Amino acid sequence: LPSFDGAWAAIVLAATFLMNIVRAAQPGIYSSDTSLLSHTWSLSVEEQFYLVWPPVLVLLLRRVGARTVLLCAAVLCLLPVVWRLILWNPTAAHRIYNGVDTRADQLLAGALLAVLVARLHRDDPRLAALRRWSARLAWPALGVLALIVAYVPMTGANAWTMPWYTVGFLVTAVLSATVVAALELQPRTWLSRGLSLAPLVWVGRNLSYGLYLWHYPLSRLVSDLGVDDAWHATATVTASLLAATASHYLIEKPLTRRKRPKPAGEVVTGARLR
Repeated sequence: LPSFDGAWAAIVLAATFLMNIVRAAQPGIYSSDTSLLSHTWSLSVEEQFYLVWPPVLVLLLRRVGARTVLLCAAVLCLLPVVWRLILWNPTAAHRIYNGVDTRADQLLAGALLAVLVARLHRDDPRLAALRRWSARLAWPALGVLALIVAYVPMTGANAWTMPWYTVGFLVTAVLSATVVAALELQPRTWLSRGLSLAPLVWVGRNLSYGLYLWHYPLSRLVSDLGVDDAWHATATVTASLLAATASHYLIEKPLTRRKRPKPAGEVVTGARLR
């Protein structure tokens, strides 16, 4: 099938978490060598970030206080924005969109929130302020995120605009972190309870990753098979759900079934960074 040309090259790039690097180097339309699994660029960015940030965080915590770590994380959140402004050019859209150095602020925003929540004690007034304001801003943040999904083009020439490719990425990350903070710090709100419904939790825990992996190649397969455009989305969603469910029970669950050894010593919960 046409969409599966270069499939093995795409599989190798996805499995080695190099898809984003190859895509970042492509100034024009993505080649057939990456198109089948080109959506795994985001997984590559995450993996590369997770290889770097944890050791940096541990090193900082050993040498400086948590307050300095927060300051460093905040500064690091701003550096990719500056870097994107320097790099910005419509022909550099692929470079900016796929580079771990140009997208790190979106992951660092979550890391900054995690360090902040871990650092503050339950009776700290700053944590109370964070809890209060995140709850107030959660719904407006969700509304703005919904508008972004509805009206901001994600791909194509119309999406290659300077505001979106420079400041827009960080704005989206801050809005998402606001929602995450509200869910973490206010577990009894309507929003938290709604997202805690058993079917949503089950899908999120067991199928969400598989749905992301499967939906793009299956969408291309549906197109190759000549499915009518009116049924394309329905066929893709149905096939993705079936594939994600099958991979969960046949591949993922058996691989995680083995019991992991319990850590030696007493398990301490609720620890705070000092």
